[in-house]
Amino acid sequence: MYSRMKRKSSFIVLVVMVVSLLMVSGTPVHADDYGWMESAKKVKINSTIKGVARNNQPPTLMDPWDSYEEYFYFKAPVKMNITITVTMKGTQGVSVSLYNSRGNYLMDSNDWLYNRSKNQNSTILRSTCNAGEYYIRLMELYNSNSEKHPYSLTVQGKLLNSTKITKIQKVSSTKAKIIWKNFGNVTGYELLRKNYGGSYKKVATITRRRNYYIDKGLKRRKNYYYVVRAYKTIDGKKVYSNNSAVIRIKM
Repeated sequence: MYSRMKRKSSFIVLVVMVVSLLMVSGTPVHADDYGWMESAKKVKINSTIKGVARNNQPPTLMDPWDSYEEYFYFKAPVKMNITITVTMKGTQGVSVSLYNSRGNYLMDSNDWLYNRSKNQNSTILRSTCNAGEYYIRLMELYNSNSEKHPYSLTVQGKLLNSTKITKIQKVSSTKAKIIWKNFGNVTGYELLRKNYGGSYKKVATITRRRNYYIDKGLKRRKNYYYVVRAYKTIDGKKVYSNNSAVIRIKM
């Protein structure tokens, strides 16, 4: 009898230790620990969502105060650099956190920066994200339920790799052929050109199956400068790589 009770007590102690270890390590003990992810609203990469932050969570036994929480998610189809910017009117801010698709905490945004001329507070979170789904969590505890704080949340993406112009040559006195290095998993490329002292303007959009373009209508004895950038269309929006290094040709 004593031996059986001793084994039972040991089992209970073991269970308590395992549960405590799971709680300390951040592993969810219950499946609904991350139920907040189900209410997340989708935000497209390279788009902005506007809203109003206010206390929307009633008190609980664990959190005996009214509070504000709101959740968003985005999908990265390929590895890319992500920049999340949150701005709010006035000096108020919110806690901005990033989680992966398993609900694991990744990081918080940096400190808020107040712009007096715009009467606007802002914070930025930057992360290199692998392909997958990610969640943004906004949280704050406001003193009064009557407080309302308009905000905007912007998610921007940038492809990691940039292409390279490998060759540029004259085809005729008014034509130049620009050749660049292809890289996979993109939708296409954009070629931009400027004259000396001018600004870059897009001259062509090229499919990913081609790695060259013949630019026409150029003027003799003029200098032309070119850059190329790759893009991938995600949810109907173009996500770009960095521009290539500049290359020049004199006609």
